[in-house]
Amino acid sequence: LLALARKTYALANRVVGGEWPRSEDFVGAVRVRGKTLGIVGLGRIGTAMALRAKAFGMRVVFYDPEKADGYDKSCTIERVETFEELLAMCDMLSFHCDLNASSRYLLSTHNIDAVREGCLIVNTSRGPVIEEAALVAALKSGRVAGAGLDVLEVEPYTDGHLSEVANLIITPHSAFYSDESWVEMRRKGALECAR
Repeated sequence: LLALARKTYALANRVVGGEWPRSEDFVGAVRVRGKTLGIVGLGRIGTAMALRAKAFGMRVVFYDPEKADGYDKSCTIERVETFEELLAMCDMLSFHCDLNASSRYLLSTHNIDAVREGCLIVNTSRGPVIEEAALVAALKSGRVAGAGLDVLEVEPYTDGHLSEVANLIITPHSAFYSDESWVEMRRKGALECAR
């Protein structure tokens, strides 16, 4: 999210490519303080995202029909009752929900026009939560200013069909990864097997 907002990924790639961007190349970078972040799915990871966003001075609003009432108050964040309500109020949107019948294509051609103009979107949950074709169209039209996808509708991504889309960062389903998390995941798996 920060790489999209501050344009660091795009600018770093230009420097590595032999360019030295000028100040006009920074146009479009946004300050996150004071922006509204919408979180879809407030489980363990969504909650961690909310707490980090608050540390950056962001207003945090979430949509999670499965979350018990009152959780928002314990985290001092706001709750909305509908996904469409969330779309209309967010400068940035981050997906952390499960994939199920009600979340498949949660963001799609049917509602992507409800996204606030210039919104940044990140999906680290499951690829089919977002209809890729709808997101690509919104990126190309400028309605969505940028997107970061750690998950795609079809993985592994090998056909290059997204390579022409500006303001799109794709990572290989690796948002969870660190050397420490890999060891922890294996340890927890072994403990679960022993149980």
